[in-house]
Amino acid sequence: MFSVFVLGDDFKAETKPLIELCNPGTGEDKSELTQNTKALRAQYTNSFIQPLEKVTTELLTSIPAKESPIIEMLQLVYLNSIQAHKAQGPVSLFILSDLMQFSSALDMYRTVPNFEKYDSSYTAKKLWVDLGLVDVHVILLNNNIKNQSPAFMDFWNAYFKRANVKSLDITSLPG
Repeated sequence: MFSVFVLGDDFKAETKPLIELCNPGTGEDKSELTQNTKALRAQYTNSFIQPLEKVTTELLTSIPAKESPIIEMLQLVYLNSIQAHKAQGPVSLFILSDLMQFSSALDMYRTVPNFEKYDSSYTAKKLWVDLGLVDVHVILLNNNIKNQSPAFMDFWNAYFKRANVKSLDITSLPG
């Protein structure tokens, strides 16, 4: 299962994935004697790769949102995809973001909050998710160096630790 969620101005209106597909496979693990591998490759291209390429192209031309409710969106992804599908087996969550949370719940543009203080708040308890079965891969866009300080990274590391992630990998990208 491959689900793509998009963070926008109104995360409550975007509770469903932009696209959700199962990978049908390429057929390369099938025998040409017993399976139509050419048809399987065509199905893979037409029903999986092409729709993903279309969504990717649309995302590249989208207008930036005025808010960035990242923590709220993580909860929605958990509830509407991971938990809703009762995922069995490995689950990976890829996040492409600058992680600059900006919503009524938390504003990281003003100041990076102390995680312990945030964690004891009503908001944190309301938005908490248990990602214990999830391998989280963050591709961090370094487009706000002033705010993406060591304290900022400490906050997110503590957030994912508190969410019990199975594993966390953060890769920084310029821009």
